Amino acid sequence: MLRTISTHLATQGHDITIWCEQPCYKSSDMSRDCPSHQDLEGVAVHRISRFPLASKIKLIAMLGKILFPLRILIKAMFAKLSGQKYDLVWTATIPPVVQGFVGRKTSKLFNAKFLYHCQDLYPEIANQMGLLKETGLFYRLIKAVEKRNRREADCLVTLSEDMAQTVLELQKPSGSLEIVNNFNLDDFDTATENTAEHTAADDHNEQPIRIIFAGNLGLFQGLDKIVDAARIIESQCPTIQILFLGEGKALNQLKRSANGLTNIKFQPHLPFAEAKHIIAKSDYGIVSIEPDIYRFAYPSKLLTYFGLGLPVLAIVEQESELAQMIMARSLGYVSKGRTAAEISDMLLLVAKDRNKINIMKSSVANTHQMMLKPDRRLQQWAKIIDGLENMQ
Repeated sequence: MLRTISTHLATQGHDITIWCEQPCYKSSDMSRDCPSHQDLEGVAVHRISRFPLASKIKLIAMLGKILFPLRILIKAMFAKLSGQKYDLVWTATIPPVVQGFVGRKTSKLFNAKFLYHCQDLYPEIANQMGLLKETGLFYRLIKAVEKRNRREADCLVTLSEDMAQTVLELQKPSGSLEIVNNFNLDDFDTATENTAEHTAADDHNEQPIRIIFAGNLGLFQGLDKIVDAARIIESQCPTIQILFLGEGKALNQLKRSANGLTNIKFQPHLPFAEAKHIIAKSDYGIVSIEPDIYRFAYPSKLLTYFGLGLPVLAIVEQESELAQMIMARSLGYVSKGRTAAEISDMLLLVAKDRNKINIMKSSVANTHQMMLKPDRRLQQWAKIIDGLENMQ
């Protein structure tokens, strides 16, 4: 996504340099080496090396992630000493808090403006998920750092109205507060093609209704309740088939819970170029987030589903911006709650209304065309950058 945004801004006349690490986000990335310096469509990319043996020893890989911000700050110091100049420093929120701190310090080093792209709101989301105690010293320390990160941002970008409202409640930035959601990732390695195929055979009442959850199988997404719901409806609704595509800490637990079920299958993580074909052949995509998380994050997998033509089954508060959009535009279904019984009721309704699949897919296509296409997001980013350029 950053590559798409940056190359677009380069065509607008901006001089952009990206500092990053060699591919290392997933274990499969560790085998890919890219040039340490590369020009990508007018964008200068500088990649720092991975730690030795990071691809073989998880502890070293974790150490590399922890020390990445420090290495970037050191790189910034050397860049300053060598006479390099930058007008804007832009960073996201991973690793949490410390990346914002480094972005803020780097902007001061270059006397540049600071753009803070908040994909999630830390550390509050960690507290909401039970990972950090609000009364703990560590939590209070990093919250104070993040409060300053947000306050001193010349521009703070969130993904939704819900997140923006939370920011205002926590710490209003001294600069502008913008809402720019994510968009579908470009696949730079394969030709663009239409993967959202749907044939007449798919509409036959005896065909299975294919539901997919694609992405990280995390411990805090309530995925176990989906398995429980599948158990409830297995005998009375055999047309429902659920696929979990991906890996994560909850995978083994989910497999144990689903043992013996005929309506649940698992498939390992695949590169997006391959996974998108499987997603596009599904009828619905599942979006599930834990209670109150919608205030601190936005499930970007929703945009992947919509980009591939899928309506969604959402397990999220009905008052959230996400749920309101789904219900208002007939983009899928929103569960009335998070219990297995409530999720099973939603699945039974999906089976009952199977003739609405194509109608909802048409609504998804129209909504994506009008509201969610990358072109719209890129226009927003260009406007934000131009505004910062003109700020006194």
